[in-house]
Amino acid sequence: MFLIPCLHISRCRILNRYLQYQFKDLHPLIKDGAEKMMKNMKSPALARRAEVQRRALTMGFEPEVISGIVLGFYGKVRAHPVLGPVFDDNIENWDLHLQKMERFWRSVLLNTGEYSGKPVQADLGLADMSGDLFPIWLRLFDDTLAEISPSPEFTAHLQKRAYNIAASLARGLEKNTITEAVK
Repeated sequence: MFLIPCLHISRCRILNRYLQYQFKDLHPLIKDGAEKMMKNMKSPALARRAEVQRRALTMGFEPEVISGIVLGFYGKVRAHPVLGPVFDDNIENWDLHLQKMERFWRSVLLNTGEYSGKPVQADLGLADMSGDLFPIWLRLFDDTLAEISPSPEFTAHLQKRAYNIAASLARGLEKNTITEAVK
């Protein structure tokens, strides 16, 4: 059981009952984190995180589904004649990389906060990585979603996130290329 500390007693009771109802069907991995978070709740940001997690899970973003997408997508990347060599030449341990990508996507989609890396810097470190490769990356991602996605809402939400991430990474790579050219 988790309770929110609150100064206004009646509002707290209503909010606590609502949250208990909302969390009853959460995936155990998320429920444990949500319960801990609610016990220590001190800010509206934590309540927002719990709500984001609840909505994501209702769309089907469970850790197992995210894992399937990551594994399916990177299977396509590794088999691709252009992207495969770029990643294979730069990733020493694929198991560790896939675990990191699963943490990244759980953080993005479920707001778990378990990933704390810097994706732009990581991609800058890949030899032969360029913004021209992102359309291929996105096509493979879309192909993976077409095979795995449980619903159109799930697909639309994940595509929006992936396209925003790809645009951000491409901008980071472009900025670094310009900076290197000026040096």
